[in-house]
Amino acid sequence: MSESRGNEQEHSPAPSPGSSVTAGGPLWRKAPFLLFHYPSLFVAVAASALVLGLVVASSLLYLSSAASGALEEQFRTVTPSTAGLTVIQYGPITGVGVLESFERRTETLDAAASSIPADQGPVRTLIGPGAVITTPGYKGEPVQVRLAARTDASENITVVSEASGDGLYITDRQAEMLAVEPGDSVTIHGGGKTEVSVRITGVYEELASQPGTEYWQPISDLVYSNGDSSPPGFMLGSFSQIAGLSEELQDRRPLSRWEYPVRTTLSLEEGAAAAGVIRGVEEDLEAQSAQGGEFRFAQHFTALPDLLKSARETVGGVESPIGIMSLAGRLVALVVIAAAGVYGIRRRRIETTVLSARGIGPSALGLKAALESIAPIAFGVAVGWAASLLLVRLMGPGERLDPGAPTDALWSALYAGVAAVIVVGVASSFASRREADGAHPRLPAVTNIPWELAVLVLAGLSFYQLDAQGIATGDAGVPPEIDLFVLAFPILFIAGAAGLATRILGLLLPKLRDLWKTSPAPAYLASRRLASAPRLALMLVTASALAIGVLSYAGTLVKSVDATSDAKARVSVGSDYAAQVILGSKLPDDLPFPATIVRELDLVEFSGTSQGVTILAVEPDSLARTAFWSDDFSSSSLSGLMTEIAQPGDDALPILVVGDDNDYAERGLELYDTNVPVDVIDEPTAFPGMSTMEPTVIVDALALEASFEKFHGAISSAPRTDLIWAKGDADEISRALGRTSLSFGLERSAELSKATPSFLAVSWTFEFLQALGAIAGMVVLAGMLLYLQSRQRAGIVSFALARRMGLKPSSYRLSVVLELFTLLGSALVIGVTLSLIAARLIYTRFDLFPALPPAPLWRVPFFVFAATAAVLAVSAWVGAWQVQKTAQRAKVSEVLRLAE
Repeated sequence: MSESRGNEQEHSPAPSPGSSVTAGGPLWRKAPFLLFHYPSLFVAVAASALVLGLVVASSLLYLSSAASGALEEQFRTVTPSTAGLTVIQYGPITGVGVLESFERRTETLDAAASSIPADQGPVRTLIGPGAVITTPGYKGEPVQVRLAARTDASENITVVSEASGDGLYITDRQAEMLAVEPGDSVTIHGGGKTEVSVRITGVYEELASQPGTEYWQPISDLVYSNGDSSPPGFMLGSFSQIAGLSEELQDRRPLSRWEYPVRTTLSLEEGAAAAGVIRGVEEDLEAQSAQGGEFRFAQHFTALPDLLKSARETVGGVESPIGIMSLAGRLVALVVIAAAGVYGIRRRRIETTVLSARGIGPSALGLKAALESIAPIAFGVAVGWAASLLLVRLMGPGERLDPGAPTDALWSALYAGVAAVIVVGVASSFASRREADGAHPRLPAVTNIPWELAVLVLAGLSFYQLDAQGIATGDAGVPPEIDLFVLAFPILFIAGAAGLATRILGLLLPKLRDLWKTSPAPAYLASRRLASAPRLALMLVTASALAIGVLSYAGTLVKSVDATSDAKARVSVGSDYAAQVILGSKLPDDLPFPATIVRELDLVEFSGTSQGVTILAVEPDSLARTAFWSDDFSSSSLSGLMTEIAQPGDDALPILVVGDDNDYAERGLELYDTNVPVDVIDEPTAFPGMSTMEPTVIVDALALEASFEKFHGAISSAPRTDLIWAKGDADEISRALGRTSLSFGLERSAELSKATPSFLAVSWTFEFLQALGAIAGMVVLAGMLLYLQSRQRAGIVSFALARRMGLKPSSYRLSVVLELFTLLGSALVIGVTLSLIAARLIYTRFDLFPALPPAPLWRVPFFVFAATAAVLAVSAWVGAWQVQKTAQRAKVSEVLRLAE
């Protein structure tokens, strides 16, 4: 809508006889500022340009963010040291002392690796010989130790007691066996008959009995138990102490290790540069090794190239579909910008006619329109680029962008802006030619063709191709390629069906005249305007339905895919966190989170069959509080099922069974020669911790043991694994368990299990599609402005006449609200309905891990629907308020005088 000044000057730019209309004259010099006199047209063009700039810039920035996000997810699977460079050397040292050799090689490596980006300094390790320590008169079992020095080791042990002065640290177990305390001395026995007496200055908790930490993980094989036995505990000292003791014990073959961590917040581009630096250091090491230098026999490795490879695979899975969606968004924005250019010519058709009569041809008029569009397009593109930076940083997959990404996005947005100016010029040129020829810009013969049927045919072909090919999931974690048909089908289907629905709506709108003829004045006026709604109104409904449909479709798939992947990860783990514990472990007291112990038993079969069964022996009460559960698994709640299996049966053991496709469970359970009858309480479609290889039976642990004893068997003879499941943040759970006496290992996290390249690629693709749908909503608002502009003159006259008949301004505003509510509300219903149909047809094909239960879950994003409805309602109210204010300020006489 224009302001009153816009109404007064609608045709005022027509030149006077003495005005210059030549190129470079006042008419052209003022052209870039002319649209400031037409605020609504300025806003419509600027909004469309904003969408254009936002789509162009955000696609590039989103890919950069996805790249850094993919690398961040990969970094979560390793320690910074493992991701960086590690150099290991083990061999004889000749010619120089052990300490001198270690320090010289450390200096060489530090200089070479100084360019590796890191948040923490390098970690050096010197492992001396294994030895035995004794005290005078000690007759017990030999106490094994391993001399060791490691950077900041004293800050990564739990000291039990210590004394002042120099000395070494031994474990509490070693100190207990030898009955020594800080300040005492022990004798180290090396190879041959060498002996060295050393002072003990501190005692620390044995590392093997503690949960693993990131600090000790790189040398975990020397620290933690391998299942059968634990390695000798470290006797810790400084580098000079360990080097000197190695020489005194006549062992000049220490294990030297250098770790250069890499910063785990790198973008993909920065990560590639860091990998190049590391590769350069490795090449120097290989050259020195070949020449017999100081790193002879050295080994080196880094996980960074593999992490980068996986991250690139994830980005590769989203690059193509995001490019396709970005292209579609650009085309939509350019079409609206072209429509605004055509409307600008029609909005000032008297001016166009006068200029044509004075010899200004269509090409020159198109150039003038292009100049007029520079300001709103430049403004819109700039705001779109700035908004894309903000949105991607706030909502993008990764926290970092490649250093050059914002600049590249700006240039791309500017190029798109230039293209938009050209589009305005070309569209305006054609429109002015048609005006000059006296042709009406609409082509009824063309627009009456049911184009929707052709679009629906294409949608059917896309769905057929998609149904035939399916969505191939990548092997070994490689993300699937999102086929063009996955993106084309919903857009074509929603566009075609929305077009048909709008045609039907166009037939129904005139009937509102009769339905609302006795309604209050606002509804009566709205029904009259809707009954004579121009084609532009129906185009607004179709475009709005498409934008809302794409947004809702993407939101539905994002929510469904996320819920499915989350359920699969938590069913696989059992809860948010799981870890293996020693058989017979009990839950520590006063844990600050829900937890339970689950026993997983093997070698059990269904009676009379060779079908193996995995038994989950559980504690029902704690499992009900801890395990993951979804109502999709069963009609009963988890707590209800646990209550039922906890009820003792007469002879039959109450169980739950999952995956029993052959209905063998009713035959009972068999272990060796013992058969136990069962009562199948329920058969959920999935259950936390279930096996994917064979049926799973869930049973009360105490009831299971009692049933086998009743039939003279011993379930304890079955091989078993004990696990702790816990609900909450996995890192916090791990730290809390580390402060207890519980011994655990082989930790698993549902969040890490879910963060696979396949899931990330699909999730990020549809999140971008969802954002694109929301951005397209701005095009809808631009279309609404054009629609209101097209009705402005008639609206002003209608308002003036209604005022003379006693209609209040608020009633007129309410009539416009009802008009827009009807159009945009129809678009909302059409778009949401069609999106749910399209998503329902396609969501089952996004089972990224078909081997893992459960089957794809269906989720509806009600929040997205509600937020969309709220935005449309506010937009309709603001638009109606502006229409009413403009009508109040307008001079009706001028409008009637200039009307054709």
